[in-house]
Amino acid sequence: MIKLNLLPPEEKKILALEKARRWVMFYGSALIGLTLVLAVLLSAIWLYVHTQLKTADTNLVTAQASVRGQDLKNQQNLITQLNNKLAKINALQKKRKYFSPLLASLAELVPGGVHLEGLSLSDQGTAVLSGFAQKREQFLIFKQTLESSPLFTDVASPLTNLTSQTDLTFSLQFKFNPETLNK
Repeated sequence: MIKLNLLPPEEKKILALEKARRWVMFYGSALIGLTLVLAVLLSAIWLYVHTQLKTADTNLVTAQASVRGQDLKNQQNLITQLNNKLAKINALQKKRKYFSPLLASLAELVPGGVHLEGLSLSDQGTAVLSGFAQKREQFLIFKQTLESSPLFTDVASPLTNLTSQTDLTFSLQFKFNPETLNK
């Protein structure tokens, strides 16, 4: 097939320009349309991602608040346990017996030549004291001092404490006021 173009060169140029303009218009509008479709698609993707990020942030804040709430509950439980333990310790300290005033009073009553070797005290107010005296007279003075002291009552001495004149090993039983241990 043979094509004949009988148009003058000026018309041929105008025709070529018109053809080029149509191609530019077609491809330009297609490019603009494609750009608009991509813009709409990217906007939809951005909206979806933005919504997901907001949801994730909300979930993160909720999870952190939950963890903080659990930490707060754990701390409150620990504080409650600590308070209970401190209350038990306080109760034990209130029940504690102070033997030092009784021992100090007893030590003041011991004359020279008498050495105390053992002391057994009970919460009920009884005591057993053992010791050594160089002479019987020193032991008797010590026993008399204990009997005259207002802190000690019912001083009992077995007869075996009086069998020896010198180097006397003795044992005494007496009572004391248990309330003196609570001070």
